[in-house]
Amino acid sequence: MRMLIVGNGGREHAVYNMAKKSPLVTEIFCAPGNPAMKNRVDIKVTDIQGLINFAIKELIDLTIVGPEAPLAMGIVDQFRAHGLSIFGPVQAAAKLESSKSDAKKIMAEGNVPTAKAEVFEWSRHQSPTIIEALNQRSYPFVLKADGLAAGKGVRICRQPSDVTIAINEFSTNKFGAAGDVILLEDFLVGPPNLPRPEISIFALVDIHGNFKMMLPAQDYKPINDGDQGQNTGGMGSYAPVPWVTKKMMTEIGKNIFEPVIKEMIDQSTPFSGLLYAGLMYTTEGFKVVEFNVRFGDPEIQPLSMLLKTDIIHIMKIIADGGSIADIELEWKSGGAVCIVMAANGYPDSYSKRDEITGLNTAGVFVNAKVFFAGVETEHNKLVTAGGRVLGITVYHPDGIESAASTGYIIAGKIKWGDGETSYPVYRHDIAKDVPLTV
Repeated sequence: MRMLIVGNGGREHAVYNMAKKSPLVTEIFCAPGNPAMKNRVDIKVTDIQGLINFAIKELIDLTIVGPEAPLAMGIVDQFRAHGLSIFGPVQAAAKLESSKSDAKKIMAEGNVPTAKAEVFEWSRHQSPTIIEALNQRSYPFVLKADGLAAGKGVRICRQPSDVTIAINEFSTNKFGAAGDVILLEDFLVGPPNLPRPEISIFALVDIHGNFKMMLPAQDYKPINDGDQGQNTGGMGSYAPVPWVTKKMMTEIGKNIFEPVIKEMIDQSTPFSGLLYAGLMYTTEGFKVVEFNVRFGDPEIQPLSMLLKTDIIHIMKIIADGGSIADIELEWKSGGAVCIVMAANGYPDSYSKRDEITGLNTAGVFVNAKVFFAGVETEHNKLVTAGGRVLGITVYHPDGIESAASTGYIIAGKIKWGDGETSYPVYRHDIAKDVPLTV
C-alpha cells in the first residue's frame, strides 16, 4: 500500500513511525514532511488541489491528514470526490473542532456533559465595553476563540487584568478570524486531591458509528513547571493515566463518545476518522473541555510507542467506509512519556535556524524516539524551525516514571542557540508525582 501523510510536525512524524511498522505499507510520501521523514513532497498542507494531483499521479492508496486546517477546508470531501481513499472527517463533521460554538450545540442536543457557555460575536472596537461587562462576572471563567487557533486561543481569567489581556489579544487579531466569535465558559474544577484532572482520549470512529478508544493520555499545556505561564500547543504528555479506571473509560464511551457520534449521524453529518476529546474530571464526572478531529500533539507520541495493533490497517478500513466493530486495540504494558523541547520565547516570538546538537543521545536507548515538530535542514545541518521543536519520547516497561527519567537524560544532552537569547526550553515536571487513584 502506498501512503501519503499530510503535515510536517510531531503528530505526523508519529504517524509516519507507526506506518513504517505496518506490514501493509510499501511506500510512504510526506507533504511536506520533516527531515526525519523520507520521500518529502514540496506541497503545502492547504494546497488541496496539489495534494489531490499528487495522490492521483502516484496511485496513493491511503492519505492520512495530520493538521486540522485542511480538514476544516474540506480536504476529505475533495479527495473522495476524486475517488481517493483518505482518513479523516468531512468538512461538515470537522466543525466539532473548527467551531467551538457548533460543537457546544451538538453536545447540547446529545446531552453530552460539558461546561456551560455563552457565545457572542463582537467587533474589535467594542473591546472597552466588553472588558467592562466581563469584569462584572464572577471569577474564574474561560474565554475561547471559536475557530482554529493552533491550541492557543484559550485564556483563563482569574482577575480583571486577565480579561484585559485576553480581549486585547482577540482585538489585535492575534488569533485572526478565529477570534471573531468568542465563547465565555464556566471554569471547570477537578477534585482537590487530583492535581491534573484534565485528560485526552482519542477514539477511532467509523462511518457506521462504531468507535474504539485509545488509552488515556495526560497533556501539559502551560509553558512552565507547575502549570505556570501561557497555554501552548502542549509541552509534554504521558500515557496511560493510572487513576483512570476501566469503569471510567466505559462511562466516557457511554456518556461522551457514543452520544456525540450518534448526534452527528442524526444531523446527517456522520463522523469518521479520529475524534479527540479533551476531558475534565469533576465531582460530577467527566465533562468535555473541547473536541478535536485529529490526533493531538504531543499525546500521540507516547501512545504510538505503546500501541501494538497496526493502526494503519484500522485507518484504511475507516477511510474505505468499513466497520471496525470487531477490532480490538492491543497495548504494551508499562508507560511512555513525551517531553517537548521548545524555543525560548514560545508561544510568542522566538528565533529560528539555530543548529541542533546532541540528537544522537537518544540512539543509545532502545525504546526512545525523538519526534521532530519544528525542525528543518540548512547547509546539511538540522536547525530549529518552529516554537515546539522536538518531542523526546520514551517507552519503559516499568512505567511512566522510569520513562520520564530516561527522557530527561536525553533532553539534557540536546542543545541549540547561543545560550543567552536562544536555547531549549522544557518543563521538568512531566510525569512527576502522578496519582495512582482518585
